[in-house]
Amino acid sequence: MFDIYLPILPASYLSHSVVTTVWIGIMVVAFFNLRFGWVFTGLIVPGYLTPLLLIKPLSVVVIFFESVLTYQLIYLISEVASRHSLWTNFFGRDRFFALLLGSVAVRLFFDGWALPWLTHYSISTYGVNLDVQDSLHSFGLIIVALIANYLWKPKLISGLFQLVITLGITYIIVRYILIEYTNFSLSNIGYLYEDIAGSILASPKSYIILLVTAFVASRMNLFLWLGI
Repeated sequence: MFDIYLPILPASYLSHSVVTTVWIGIMVVAFFNLRFGWVFTGLIVPGYLTPLLLIKPLSVVVIFFESVLTYQLIYLISEVASRHSLWTNFFGRDRFFALLLGSVAVRLFFDGWALPWLTHYSISTYGVNLDVQDSLHSFGLIIVALIANYLWKPKLISGLFQLVITLGITYIIVRYILIEYTNFSLSNIGYLYEDIAGSILASPKSYIILLVTAFVASRMNLFLWLGI
């Protein structure tokens, strides 16, 4: 191995910031979009998940699980129910707002009840602590909804394949190039508002603001389409 050290990142911020990994993730997503026509939504997802994959990999597993459930839930309401004239299918910002609502419901159920109960049950019954490094929960205010939205156009299997590939390449670049040969470090990396991002119960006001904003954007889109 070559003994190379390139202090190319400003030490005050980008050398230990998730912004750096998000930039790399965006470039990876852009490459696959331009070269293979893969979806261009969820730009920040690979770069945002990469540090989490290095620090709390179990959280990434939970995020993927909850994202798939959110996708399936809204797909059932939007596409399956509409075929039986029980509902109208969602489109555009209305669909994203529905995915946000679905992600909040899924996270409340799993992060607020199911996963803590599973941890307690495994300890009390089998003496096994599933809450490895306090990571058995999802992460981020909006990341679950973004992944579910990412999966919508290419559908579940194809979307997961694309996401795993872009995340894997971003991970390789960060772990084996950026960390090894530059001054980038995860030792003190911090996500903005980590207490909010790490628990859905930490700040309900943040979710109220998020959902209200998404709802207003959805309605404004309808008014513009109607010319009101």
